[in-house]
Amino acid sequence: MLAISRNILILFSAGLLLLLVGCGVSTEDIEATVQARIASIPTPTPQIVILEVVVTATPIPEPTVAQGNVYEWDDISLEFNNNAIVANNKYLNQTISIRGEVDSIDYRDEWLFTDDFSNMEKEIPTVALEATNTYRVLKCGLENIDEVENLSVGDTVIVNGKIGEWIGNWLTVYPCSIVD
Repeated sequence: MLAISRNILILFSAGLLLLLVGCGVSTEDIEATVQARIASIPTPTPQIVILEVVVTATPIPEPTVAQGNVYEWDDISLEFNNNAIVANNKYLNQTISIRGEVDSIDYRDEWLFTDDFSNMEKEIPTVALEATNTYRVLKCGLENIDEVENLSVGDTVIVNGKIGEWIGNWLTVYPCSIVD
């Protein structure tokens, strides 16, 4: 037998009496509250987002020409990095001015610049410019050691000289001079 009043639920079963005291809310009230709360939750509206992705190749920049035919070493080194054969054909034996940052100031064997192996002990004062975007180095073989007197690693300089052949990861310029 089941008897229900507003706040008390009494169950009679097999001689057992259970008395439950309610909180003043019937199960119908709880169910109505749950249904109302569920109904108040906003339903997200599906949205379709279409993204167009365009993949393009990064073009190889042409060397930047600054103040009267001064090329940037970073640009030329990218050309050699991307296709050394084409770049070598383009610059070989050309006399040009190139701007870059000094990476080292030291001596290099003369044969590196001249392919003359008859005097393996002769060295040439050399200023090396290292590219910031590749591991390529320009080696400027100087005719006059006095040109490095006020020069330090990290200085930005403009060198002028005859472009030699591309060798591995470096480009030789000889004879070469510091023009700025």
